[in-house]
Amino acid sequence: MKYTKLFIIVLVLILSSCEGPKRPLNEVDCNVTPNHEECIEEIDCLVTPNDPSCLEEIDCSVTPEHEDCIVDCTVTPNDPECIEEVDCEITPNHEDCIVDCSVTPEHEDCIVDCSVTPNDPECVVDCEITPNDPDCVEVVDETETCEIREIENCVFSLAIANSDDTFENIGTYETLRHAELALDDIDDMDYVVLWDNKVVDMKQGVINFKTKESTQITEIFPPDLYIKTYLNGHYNVDGAFISSDAFVITGMIAGLRFEVNFSDVELIPHVQNDMNYSYYKVTMHNELNHYILQDLHTVAYWSTGPFDQAPDYLLEDVKYYSYDGHYFYDDIEEMFLDYRLNINVHAVNRYEPYYNYYQYLSFRTKTNYTGEELNDYLNNHTVSYSVMRDSGFDFYNAQNDVFINAALEIAFAVHESGWGTSAISIAKRNLFGMNAVDSDPFNEATGF
Repeated sequence: MKYTKLFIIVLVLILSSCEGPKRPLNEVDCNVTPNHEECIEEIDCLVTPNDPSCLEEIDCSVTPEHEDCIVDCTVTPNDPECIEEVDCEITPNHEDCIVDCSVTPEHEDCIVDCSVTPNDPECVVDCEITPNDPDCVEVVDETETCEIREIENCVFSLAIANSDDTFENIGTYETLRHAELALDDIDDMDYVVLWDNKVVDMKQGVINFKTKESTQITEIFPPDLYIKTYLNGHYNVDGAFISSDAFVITGMIAGLRFEVNFSDVELIPHVQNDMNYSYYKVTMHNELNHYILQDLHTVAYWSTGPFDQAPDYLLEDVKYYSYDGHYFYDDIEEMFLDYRLNINVHAVNRYEPYYNYYQYLSFRTKTNYTGEELNDYLNNHTVSYSVMRDSGFDFYNAQNDVFINAALEIAFAVHESGWGTSAISIAKRNLFGMNAVDSDPFNEATGF
């Protein structure tokens, strides 16, 4: 046991003698951590002034005169500070001032102003190559006649309308448009445009609708309504002419501005119409009457009879013209002018439009006349065979039964049946023309 302990002690001493020299605990191993602050050698900038850590950062905006801020253009010729700005006005031939138009054709120096340099090749037009170029197309004065232009067989004539229904030809035109342009340039209100000896355009005048048989209609087109309606081509006679454009006539009738095809009507210049227009007149007892043309060529009228008390601004026995029923004119040429301009400044009642009492009266109102008064009125105005005789009480009773004003119903019946004398009213007891279409009025009309 004694020797065992001794052996252990000897063994420990031997093992202890085998260990190398011991490193202090806080010593840094620079092989392992070379960037440690204790491993970095201190640089002496006096010895190594070009070491990066010895160079100070220079702000050239603060110290532009510093040697590091001065550019040596012999070394760096393309540095922005080495490139001089060229004044092309002083040295226009400098290479930086010359524009290559094949590269930049839109550059202002590449665009040719033909008004300044008309002989520039880009300004000279070869009409054989581009015959439709404006410089190659002959400019035509659209108001020159065919006679001046030495063109034959022109069919549109500018003419003066004479009061004896003749025309004095001024010149011919190749197209209607050229003739109408020439007409527009003339102030004389008697000038017209003729085609095939018919008036197709004029300054002022009347539209004659009486050009067809009584079974035929004429379609008219109100431009503001985008629909079409029609008039009878025989019974409706005159409308006010407003304008004409390419065989389309614009006019006014019964308050409606309309367009109509030239082939459906007849245009009569004002100078050849001899004041034959439908008109209004105030008669005795201050009653307003409407005298409507039956035929423009025979100058026949028919009268509505009194239809309202005349407003104060209309004088007795004076002819007043109106194709809208609201504004009246004692000078028809002033009416034509206002219609062309779509105004009413020349009307005698420009500030007080007239509205017919019955035209705007509700059907649900009741007349102040008694059945006996209505009966006497009808018997005093109808012939012996009229189916409206002795019918005043019938209209009066219908007013109470179906709530329609008796006087209004009588007015409709008078208008549609010719005071109860038409074939339809007599044979079919149809006073209101129900279903009497224009194409076959008698056979299609309803019988009662």
